[in-house]
Amino acid sequence: RLGVGRPQVDAFGLSSSTVAYMCSQPGPMEPHPYRMRGDVLPVGVRCIFRHADLRAYEERVTTWHAGDFREAIAAAEAEAETYASGLDDVEFTGFTQAFQMFGAPGVGAEVFSLMRESDLDRDSYLSAFFDTGRERQQSRSR
Repeated sequence: RLGVGRPQVDAFGLSSSTVAYMCSQPGPMEPHPYRMRGDVLPVGVRCIFRHADLRAYEERVTTWHAGDFREAIAAAEAEAETYASGLDDVEFTGFTQAFQMFGAPGVGAEVFSLMRESDLDRDSYLSAFFDTGRERQQSRSR
């Protein structure tokens, strides 16, 4: 369930108004069932970038091994600033979402997931959020 960060401090001790956290179940996050090397948690973090010259936004997901969400988000934000500074007319928006991974990162591993409640039918939902006609993508040949 998505919990968009607000100006108050949340359960993770973070106070950014642009941070959102996701877990697979509504309510507070439970202890993670899968930990790598001791207390390291696998986390996928999505950051949003604005490409001014292209008049486009980029969603970029990176994976991190961290002790908690705060550590993973901090690492992702630092990397996002480096990424954006290496490109012309690109800014990191500061919007970040983190997903606790439920398995070892690797081939076929789920690294990010977002559930959005909607009453739209399938085609309307996909058109509204993922296939607006303004994406920079290629259609696959059938």
